[in-house]
Amino acid sequence: MSNPKEYQKRINKWILEAVNGSERPSDIEVQDFAALYASMRVQGVYGPVYDTLKNWDPPEDMFRFYEKDCRGVVAVNYRLWFETRDIVNLLNENDIICAVLKGPSTAMYYPVPELRKSGDIDIMVLESDMERAIELAQKRGYTAPKLSYAPHEVGLTNSQKGILLELHRGMADELSDPGVNEYLQSLCPAMVSAAVGMEIIDGMTLPVLREDYHAFFLLIHMVNHFVRKGFGLKLLADWKYFFDEPFDAALEDSLLDMIKTAKIQTFTSAVTMACVKYLGADYEKMKFLCLEEISDETVDELMNEVFDSGEFGQIDKSRMILAEGSSFADLFKAFHGEMKRQHPESSKYVVTWPFLWISTYVGFVRNNKKLGRNTNTAKVVESARKRSRFNESLKILKK
Repeated sequence: MSNPKEYQKRINKWILEAVNGSERPSDIEVQDFAALYASMRVQGVYGPVYDTLKNWDPPEDMFRFYEKDCRGVVAVNYRLWFETRDIVNLLNENDIICAVLKGPSTAMYYPVPELRKSGDIDIMVLESDMERAIELAQKRGYTAPKLSYAPHEVGLTNSQKGILLELHRGMADELSDPGVNEYLQSLCPAMVSAAVGMEIIDGMTLPVLREDYHAFFLLIHMVNHFVRKGFGLKLLADWKYFFDEPFDAALEDSLLDMIKTAKIQTFTSAVTMACVKYLGADYEKMKFLCLEEISDETVDELMNEVFDSGEFGQIDKSRMILAEGSSFADLFKAFHGEMKRQHPESSKYVVTWPFLWISTYVGFVRNNKKLGRNTNTAKVVESARKRSRFNESLKILKK
């Protein structure tokens, strides 16, 4: 085996070949399959490549374990989908309109929807209906946390069923551009009101986002994770599979207008070209999303970022929220924003800031120790600077 970094590059190459449905790579050996599967799990894409991996003739014992995992994904999805249906019905019976986000609505664009990994239920409601929606969920056995860091959603847990329900009032955490934040929030009522019915399985139709809103939400979801700790191959695969079917041409202008108003043209172009170059996406179907010319170097760096991140930033333990730039002032501004996110009420008073800075930092250190992360402040700062330098080319946080 070569050194760990070089070996991981080979594993990443095999993952991409699996996603593309390629023949078994000539350079993969029997002993490599365990590492390959472990990386697929971290990236959240082991389900969609089931048929391809089976054709690669993996070791029998490993494939039995993998097959059991995939059956688990299917079972979890059906449990979540039926619970989603029941919650939607409960909301509708109480005159609350809603739209299902991600989950089954995005899975329907995959070749085998049941094999797209999902771990929770996401439903968007109108801000005016949020309190009633929470009360109804609580009557169904869900418990809201005492403290929530995400201003755009409320997470509720049903410990008996082992299900996390996220009720959305918005699309993302606050970004650094107040105008963009205001714009994203202003779209939500129209997104919910324009929800369309999608048949998930026979006899089950759920309200989902209209196609242009759905695509835009997938983008904002990627941006939200990118500026926090990054995202893995799963979210990029969502983007690729979503456009495997031709997009409604009548909605193209609507989608492009939202992308431009949110100032994510460069990011959209980059993730689209990454799908074309690495995931086998059809350029002809997606070329209308290439709003800017993106260099091969930027696309390659984005893929490195995706692989370094893993699903929702779980690989690189030294990650923190993305800063606007790589200077100390930029990094501190990002840290200050994280403090305000964790202490939304207390941080309204400037006099509390020094104490809240300390609290946020101490919490970060304790969390790393609790999770056994092999990292320190210097690694976190260097990781943040590296990611922020790359972000300058994607222009996500630029006002």
